[in-house]
Amino acid sequence: MTSRSLLLLFIAFCFTLLASARGVESLVQRLQRLDNWGAEVEYVVTMPQGDEATYQLTLTALAGQGKFARYDGGWTASLPQGILAWRNHRLLHPSKAQFANLFPDSIASQLIEMQSDTARYHLRIEQHTIDATRLIDSQVEALFHWQFDPATGSPLLFTAEYNPGAITAQQIRASYAPQAPEMETLNEATLRLTFPEAFERTVTRLPSFSLPIVGSPERLTYQEGDNMPAPTILVMLGNLAELTPEVQSKAQTLAAKHNAQIIWALLHRLSDEEAEDTAPADTMLHGCRSLARDCCISNFPTLLICKPSGEITETITLQ
Repeated sequence: MTSRSLLLLFIAFCFTLLASARGVESLVQRLQRLDNWGAEVEYVVTMPQGDEATYQLTLTALAGQGKFARYDGGWTASLPQGILAWRNHRLLHPSKAQFANLFPDSIASQLIEMQSDTARYHLRIEQHTIDATRLIDSQVEALFHWQFDPATGSPLLFTAEYNPGAITAQQIRASYAPQAPEMETLNEATLRLTFPEAFERTVTRLPSFSLPIVGSPERLTYQEGDNMPAPTILVMLGNLAELTPEVQSKAQTLAAKHNAQIIWALLHRLSDEEAEDTAPADTMLHGCRSLARDCCISNFPTLLICKPSGEITETITLQ
């Protein structure tokens, strides 16, 4: 091949990259301009065994206020102050919002990242569609596809296939029906008015947990809805100083009354040295801050009296 031919190929390659960059930039700008946006979305996850899980979502994004995803049995709100989520009849403060990648601004961020990481992503861009291939060591790890509304730039379809062709392949499909935003105002006050049951701060069942046991390499795991071997007195402690003779006596009295086991739950994680010096007669868990949060407990010590079914029959806070 002559040097002139190589030069022409290089120029053609540069023009292809430039056209691709402009294509991504145009789509990204349109997505970022969708300030007040809403859509109904059918979200389908196909597992490797062929089982499917389908979610009917209502998405809302309001400029300067946040994003909101509602689905059967729950919702997630991303607010400037943080993320709130309501699921399994419990208000949570997760670090990541469920279904966040479906919103226009998130899609724009994903496309910018893919465009800048040419070693990992290969993009094929047409006027209103983008296909992306994600590679790991030259092997195809995932395939992505987006379709956008020609008039507004709103997403219409997103599909993803992870580990394509492998026995572990998993597929996702999100079909959008754009609509006016479901909400006009999005903040905690609006959420309290719309979903008062989420802010009552009352938990009636012991939530799921898997927490380390003091003095053991094992963890104690409980799945919400499962039966425990016996009634349980769960004692939430803010620190070891609260493990006083009075608190122990109260827990033991209640345990005898209900024929229950006692589980001590300490908010912070003990060091190895602290764990060696702490030898409770009953099971003690540590690193239980998330459990306290899920139980809506902010004052300590607090005792939860639980049936074997996990139902919390009484909450006692000791001052």
